[in-house]
Amino acid sequence: IRYNGHTGGGARRDGFLSERSLWVGNSWKPISRSWAAGGDKIAGVSGGVIRDCVFYRNGGRGLWLDIDVSDVQGVGSAFIENEVGGLFIEISHDINVTHCLFLRNGVGVVGEVTRWSAGGLQLAESFNCVAAFNTCIGNQDGIAVREHGPRPIGGVPFYNRGNVIAGNVCAYN
Repeated sequence: IRYNGHTGGGARRDGFLSERSLWVGNSWKPISRSWAAGGDKIAGVSGGVIRDCVFYRNGGRGLWLDIDVSDVQGVGSAFIENEVGGLFIEISHDINVTHCLFLRNGVGVVGEVTRWSAGGLQLAESFNCVAAFNTCIGNQDGIAVREHGPRPIGGVPFYNRGNVIAGNVCAYN
């Protein structure tokens, strides 16, 4: 999925599979990167797998899981030189990200970065998520956590709780 002016795409149904895909050079138009921008943006789905994908040099974030995404497994993927960040998990729950590589995200390779905690993996107002056994090297921030909550969605207050960040290697961020 390459060189789309806005986002490259995103799952729209529960139980999706994204495997061995390359997301490169998306969101190159002069648009606001703080909304729907990046290689892939997924919202409001439950159940899915992102495995062995590469998110490379996208405007905005490589992958953005936003607004009530749940039960997603991210395994063995690489997030390299994306403008704002590699992976952003926001207002979601039960997301597991393991054995991924976050390299040189949010460091100005694609465009100027003026956002909070740009870098490898960002976690915001989400619960019961796991970030384990990942490698974060040379990002603006390795792993960052933000709290603006609670942010209610469908009567559920989303704020950071029950998250596990363990066994990651973060260097030169």
